[in-house]
Amino acid sequence: TILVGCGAITRHKQPTNIPFRNKPTDEEDKNLKTVLRQRTATFHGAEAAVAEAEAQVRLAVAIAQRRDQLRAAGLLAAEELETAQLEEAVAVAALRRAQASLDHASALREEARIFLDYATIRAPISGTVTSIATNEGETVAASFAVPTFMTIVDLTRLELETYVDEVDIGKVKVGQAIEFSVDAFPAEAFSGTVDAVSPQAIVRSNVVNYVVVVGMRGQNTAMLRPQMTATVTVIVERIPDSLVVPSLAISRDESGTPFVIVREEGGDGRRMIQIGTTHGSMTRVLNGLRLGERVVIRGRGTEREAGH
Repeated sequence: TILVGCGAITRHKQPTNIPFRNKPTDEEDKNLKTVLRQRTATFHGAEAAVAEAEAQVRLAVAIAQRRDQLRAAGLLAAEELETAQLEEAVAVAALRRAQASLDHASALREEARIFLDYATIRAPISGTVTSIATNEGETVAASFAVPTFMTIVDLTRLELETYVDEVDIGKVKVGQAIEFSVDAFPAEAFSGTVDAVSPQAIVRSNVVNYVVVVGMRGQNTAMLRPQMTATVTVIVERIPDSLVVPSLAISRDESGTPFVIVREEGGDGRRMIQIGTTHGSMTRVLNGLRLGERVVIRGRGTEREAGH
Protein backbone atom coordinates (compact mmCIF):
# COMPACT_ATOMS: atom_id res chain seq x y z
CA THR A 1 0.00 0.00 0.00
CA ILE A 2 1.43 3.36 -1.01
CA LEU A 3 0.75 5.86 1.74
CA VAL A 4 2.71 8.98 0.77
CA GLY A 5 1.61 11.72 -1.58
CA CYS A 6 3.45 14.15 -3.86
CA GLY A 7 5.27 16.78 -1.83
CA ALA A 8 5.76 14.52 1.20
CA ILE A 9 9.18 14.81 2.84
CA THR A 10 11.10 11.56 3.33
CA ARG A 11 14.31 10.72 5.15
CA HIS A 12 17.04 8.28 4.14
CA LYS A 13 15.96 4.64 4.82
CA GLN A 14 12.61 5.86 6.12
CA PRO A 15 9.74 3.64 4.91
CA THR A 16 7.76 5.29 2.15
CA ASN A 17 4.66 3.59 3.53
CA ILE A 18 4.93 5.72 6.67
CA PRO A 19 1.61 6.44 8.45
CA PHE A 20 0.67 9.31 6.13
CA ARG A 21 -2.89 8.01 6.46
CA ASN A 22 -2.61 4.75 8.41
CA LYS A 23 -0.22 1.80 8.65
CA PRO A 24 -0.67 -1.01 6.07
CA THR A 25 -1.84 -4.40 7.43
CA ASP A 26 -2.28 -6.50 4.28
CA GLU A 27 -2.49 -10.31 4.33
CA GLU A 28 0.83 -10.77 2.59
CA ASP A 29 2.60 -8.77 5.28
CA LYS A 30 1.04 -11.01 7.95
CA ASN A 31 2.16 -14.13 6.10
CA LEU A 32 5.72 -12.91 5.86
CA LYS A 33 5.79 -12.15 9.58
CA THR A 34 4.40 -15.63 10.31
CA VAL A 35 7.13 -17.26 8.22
CA LEU A 36 9.75 -15.22 10.05
CA ARG A 37 8.40 -16.32 13.44
CA GLN A 38 8.37 -19.98 12.33
CA ARG A 39 11.93 -19.86 11.07
CA THR A 40 13.07 -18.02 14.18
CA ALA A 41 11.57 -20.81 16.29
CA THR A 42 13.35 -23.40 14.14
CA PHE A 43 16.61 -21.48 14.61
CA HIS A 44 16.25 -21.50 18.40
CA GLY A 45 15.47 -25.23 18.28
CA ALA A 46 18.66 -25.79 16.28
CA GLU A 47 20.59 -23.78 18.86
CA ALA A 48 19.25 -26.05 21.61
CA ALA A 49 20.18 -29.13 19.56
CA VAL A 50 23.76 -27.88 19.22
CA ALA A 51 23.98 -27.27 22.97
CA GLU A 52 22.68 -30.81 23.61
CA ALA A 53 25.17 -32.30 21.11
CA GLU A 54 28.04 -30.41 22.75
CA ALA A 55 27.02 -31.85 26.12
CA GLN A 56 26.92 -35.36 24.61
CA VAL A 57 30.43 -34.87 23.23
CA ARG A 58 31.76 -33.76 26.62
CA LEU A 59 30.14 -36.79 28.27
CA ALA A 60 31.50 -39.20 25.65
CA VAL A 61 35.02 -37.73 25.96
CA ALA A 62 34.93 -38.06 29.76
CA ILE A 63 33.76 -41.69 29.59
CA ALA A 64 36.41 -42.57 27.02
CA GLN A 65 39.14 -40.96 29.15
CA ARG A 66 38.06 -42.89 32.29
CA ARG A 67 37.94 -46.19 30.40
CA ASP A 68 41.34 -45.49 28.89
CA GLN A 69 42.76 -45.10 32.40
CA LEU A 70 41.09 -48.33 33.52
CA ARG A 71 42.43 -50.12 30.46
CA ALA A 72 45.94 -48.86 31.20
CA ALA A 73 45.62 -50.29 34.73
CA GLY A 74 44.46 -53.62 33.33
CA LEU A 75 41.03 -53.29 34.89
CA LEU A 76 38.96 -53.02 31.67
CA ALA A 77 38.58 -55.12 28.57
CA ALA A 78 39.75 -53.73 25.25
CA GLU A 79 36.26 -54.08 23.74
CA GLU A 80 34.76 -51.72 26.32
CA LEU A 81 37.40 -49.06 25.59
CA GLU A 82 36.76 -49.36 21.85
CA THR A 83 33.03 -48.97 22.49
CA ALA A 84 33.63 -45.74 24.46
CA GLN A 85 35.89 -44.37 21.73
CA LEU A 86 33.27 -45.21 19.08
CA GLU A 87 30.56 -43.49 21.11
CA GLU A 88 32.80 -40.41 21.32
CA ALA A 89 33.18 -40.35 17.52
CA VAL A 90 29.42 -40.72 17.08
CA ALA A 91 28.82 -37.80 19.48
CA VAL A 92 31.27 -35.59 17.54
CA ALA A 93 29.52 -36.45 14.25
CA ALA A 94 26.15 -35.63 15.81
CA LEU A 95 27.52 -32.25 16.93
CA ARG A 96 28.63 -31.49 13.38
CA ARG A 97 25.18 -32.34 12.04
CA ALA A 98 23.58 -30.13 14.69
CA GLN A 99 25.89 -27.24 13.77
CA ALA A 100 25.03 -27.69 10.06
CA SER A 101 21.33 -27.65 10.93
CA LEU A 102 21.88 -24.45 12.94
CA ASP A 103 23.63 -22.79 9.98
CA HIS A 104 20.75 -23.82 7.69
CA ALA A 105 18.13 -22.51 10.13
CA SER A 106 20.08 -19.24 10.46
CA ALA A 107 20.13 -18.79 6.66
CA LEU A 108 16.38 -19.48 6.40
CA ARG A 109 15.65 -16.99 9.18
CA GLU A 110 17.77 -14.32 7.45
CA GLU A 111 15.97 -15.03 4.16
CA ALA A 112 12.59 -14.54 5.85
CA ARG A 113 13.82 -11.29 7.42
CA ILE A 114 14.98 -10.01 4.00
CA PHE A 115 11.64 -10.89 2.37
CA LEU A 116 9.80 -9.08 5.14
CA ASP A 117 12.05 -6.05 4.73
CA TYR A 118 11.34 -6.08 0.96
CA ALA A 119 7.65 -5.67 1.77
CA THR A 120 8.43 -2.15 3.00
CA ILE A 121 9.87 0.25 0.41
CA ARG A 122 12.36 2.59 2.04
CA ALA A 123 13.58 5.93 0.76
CA PRO A 124 17.09 5.61 -0.76
CA ILE A 125 17.77 9.30 -0.06
CA SER A 126 16.35 12.16 1.95
CA GLY A 127 14.21 14.36 -0.23
CA THR A 128 10.75 15.26 -1.50
CA VAL A 129 8.35 12.94 -3.32
CA THR A 130 7.81 14.53 -6.75
CA SER A 131 5.77 11.82 -8.49
CA ILE A 132 4.08 8.48 -7.82
CA ALA A 133 4.02 6.06 -10.75
CA THR A 134 2.10 3.20 -9.10
CA ASN A 135 -1.33 3.54 -7.55
CA GLU A 136 -2.76 1.41 -4.78
CA GLY A 137 -4.20 -1.84 -6.06
CA GLU A 138 -2.12 -2.01 -9.23
CA THR A 139 -0.15 -5.16 -10.03
CA VAL A 140 3.58 -4.55 -10.37
CA ALA A 141 5.62 -7.02 -12.41
CA ALA A 142 9.41 -6.71 -12.63
CA SER A 143 10.99 -8.29 -15.71
CA PHE A 144 14.23 -6.95 -17.14
CA ALA A 145 13.54 -3.40 -15.96
CA VAL A 146 13.13 -2.37 -12.33
CA PRO A 147 9.66 -0.86 -11.81
CA THR A 148 9.44 2.73 -10.61
CA PHE A 149 7.05 3.29 -7.71
CA MET A 150 7.82 6.92 -6.99
CA THR A 151 10.41 9.59 -7.65
CA ILE A 152 12.20 11.32 -4.77
CA VAL A 153 14.30 14.44 -5.40
CA ASP A 154 16.72 16.10 -3.00
CA LEU A 155 15.93 19.74 -3.71
CA THR A 156 19.05 20.87 -1.83
CA ARG A 157 21.34 19.12 -4.35
CA LEU A 158 19.95 20.14 -7.71
CA GLU A 159 22.27 20.31 -10.72
CA LEU A 160 21.97 22.41 -13.85
CA GLU A 161 22.60 20.87 -17.27
CA THR A 162 23.29 23.29 -20.10
CA TYR A 163 24.17 22.79 -23.76
CA VAL A 164 27.32 24.42 -25.15
CA ASP A 165 28.01 24.23 -28.88
CA GLU A 166 31.25 22.90 -30.33
CA VAL A 167 32.53 26.39 -31.15
CA ASP A 168 32.59 27.46 -27.49
CA ILE A 169 33.10 24.15 -25.66
CA GLY A 170 36.89 24.49 -25.83
CA LYS A 171 36.68 27.54 -23.56
CA VAL A 172 34.71 25.74 -20.85
CA LYS A 173 36.72 24.16 -18.04
CA VAL A 174 35.79 22.44 -14.77
CA GLY A 175 35.79 24.92 -11.89
CA GLN A 176 34.81 27.99 -13.92
CA ALA A 177 32.20 30.28 -12.43
CA ILE A 178 28.80 30.58 -14.07
CA GLU A 179 25.83 32.90 -13.71
CA PHE A 180 22.30 32.01 -14.69
CA SER A 181 18.71 33.18 -14.47
CA VAL A 182 15.34 31.47 -14.69
CA ASP A 183 12.06 32.71 -16.11
CA ALA A 184 10.21 32.01 -12.86
CA PHE A 185 12.38 34.48 -10.91
CA PRO A 186 13.61 37.12 -13.41
CA ALA A 187 14.82 39.47 -10.69
CA GLU A 188 17.05 36.83 -9.06
CA ALA A 189 20.67 36.20 -10.06
CA PHE A 190 21.97 32.68 -9.45
CA SER A 191 25.53 31.41 -9.49
CA GLY A 192 27.45 28.16 -9.60
CA THR A 193 30.55 26.40 -10.93
CA VAL A 194 31.21 23.97 -13.76
CA ASP A 195 31.37 20.48 -12.22
CA ALA A 196 31.72 18.36 -15.38
CA VAL A 197 31.90 18.57 -19.16
CA SER A 198 30.46 15.58 -21.00
CA PRO A 199 32.74 14.07 -23.67
CA GLN A 200 29.70 12.75 -25.55
CA ALA A 201 28.28 15.07 -28.20
CA ILE A 202 24.54 15.63 -28.66
CA VAL A 203 23.20 16.86 -31.98
CA ARG A 204 20.27 19.26 -31.62
CA SER A 205 18.82 21.02 -34.69
CA ASN A 206 21.90 19.97 -36.70
CA VAL A 207 24.19 21.68 -34.17
CA VAL A 208 26.74 19.68 -32.19
CA ASN A 209 26.43 20.41 -28.47
CA TYR A 210 28.04 19.13 -25.31
CA VAL A 211 26.35 18.88 -21.91
CA VAL A 212 27.95 20.94 -19.15
CA VAL A 213 26.94 20.04 -15.59
CA VAL A 214 26.79 22.99 -13.22
CA GLY A 215 26.78 22.78 -9.45
CA MET A 216 24.60 25.53 -8.03
CA ARG A 217 25.79 27.69 -5.15
CA GLY A 218 24.10 30.18 -2.87
CA GLN A 219 21.15 30.14 -0.50
CA ASN A 220 18.70 31.47 -3.07
CA THR A 221 18.96 28.20 -5.06
CA ALA A 222 16.47 26.71 -2.59
CA MET A 223 13.66 28.38 -4.56
CA LEU A 224 14.56 26.48 -7.74
CA ARG A 225 12.61 23.42 -8.91
CA PRO A 226 13.42 20.54 -11.28
CA GLN A 227 12.87 21.02 -15.03
CA MET A 228 13.06 24.83 -14.89
CA THR A 229 14.51 26.56 -17.95
CA ALA A 230 17.65 28.60 -17.31
CA THR A 231 19.73 31.08 -19.29
CA VAL A 232 23.39 30.39 -18.51
CA THR A 233 26.53 32.51 -18.85
CA VAL A 234 29.89 30.79 -18.39
CA ILE A 235 32.56 33.19 -17.14
CA VAL A 236 35.66 32.01 -19.00
CA GLU A 237 37.80 35.00 -17.97
CA ARG A 238 37.59 38.07 -15.73
CA ILE A 239 39.51 41.15 -16.90
CA PRO A 240 39.21 44.06 -14.45
CA ASP A 241 39.17 47.66 -15.67
CA SER A 242 38.67 46.67 -19.29
CA LEU A 243 37.73 49.36 -21.83
CA VAL A 244 34.65 48.28 -23.81
CA VAL A 245 32.48 49.77 -26.55
CA PRO A 246 29.24 48.57 -28.20
CA SER A 247 30.03 45.96 -30.85
CA LEU A 248 27.79 47.84 -33.32
CA ALA A 249 30.19 50.80 -33.16
CA ILE A 250 33.05 48.72 -34.63
CA SER A 251 33.59 48.52 -38.40
CA ARG A 252 36.42 47.09 -40.53
CA ASP A 253 38.25 48.57 -43.47
CA GLU A 254 39.25 46.79 -46.71
CA SER A 255 42.18 45.06 -44.98
CA GLY A 256 40.00 43.86 -42.11
CA THR A 257 41.44 46.25 -39.54
CA PRO A 258 38.81 47.31 -36.98
CA PHE A 259 38.03 50.97 -36.45
CA VAL A 260 35.45 53.20 -34.80
CA ILE A 261 34.09 56.64 -35.56
CA VAL A 262 35.07 58.95 -32.71
CA ARG A 263 33.03 62.15 -32.16
CA GLU A 264 35.35 65.04 -31.44
CA GLU A 265 35.01 68.86 -31.35
CA GLY A 266 36.35 69.28 -34.88
CA GLY A 267 34.00 66.58 -36.25
CA ASP A 268 33.80 62.83 -36.52
CA GLY A 269 37.00 60.96 -37.27
CA ARG A 270 38.00 57.38 -37.97
CA ARG A 271 40.17 55.75 -35.29
CA MET A 272 41.93 52.43 -35.79
CA ILE A 273 41.65 50.20 -32.74
CA GLN A 274 42.82 46.83 -31.47
CA ILE A 275 40.02 44.68 -30.11
CA GLY A 276 39.85 41.71 -27.76
CA THR A 277 37.04 39.42 -26.63
CA THR A 278 33.35 40.06 -27.18
CA HIS A 279 30.70 39.43 -24.54
CA GLY A 280 27.09 39.98 -25.40
CA SER A 281 26.75 43.34 -27.15
CA MET A 282 30.07 44.75 -25.90
CA THR A 283 33.63 44.32 -27.24
CA ARG A 284 36.86 44.90 -25.36
CA VAL A 285 39.22 47.54 -26.82
CA LEU A 286 42.91 46.85 -26.20
CA ASN A 287 44.37 49.93 -27.85
CA GLY A 288 43.31 53.06 -29.77
CA LEU A 289 40.69 54.56 -27.42
CA ARG A 290 40.63 56.33 -24.08
CA LEU A 291 38.06 56.13 -21.34
CA GLY A 292 35.26 58.66 -21.91
CA GLU A 293 35.74 59.18 -25.63
CA ARG A 294 32.47 59.04 -27.57
CA VAL A 295 31.98 56.61 -30.46
CA VAL A 296 29.23 56.58 -33.10
CA ILE A 297 27.05 53.48 -33.48
CA ARG A 298 26.75 52.79 -37.17
CA GLY A 299 23.29 52.77 -38.73
CA ARG A 300 21.75 54.63 -35.80
CA GLY A 301 23.53 57.94 -35.68
CA THR A 302 23.74 57.67 -31.88
CA GLU A 303 26.87 57.94 -29.81
CA ARG A 304 28.16 56.18 -26.72
CA GLU A 305 31.08 56.75 -24.39
CA ALA A 306 33.81 54.14 -24.20
CA GLY A 307 33.71 52.81 -20.67
CA HIS A 308 34.40 49.91 -18.34
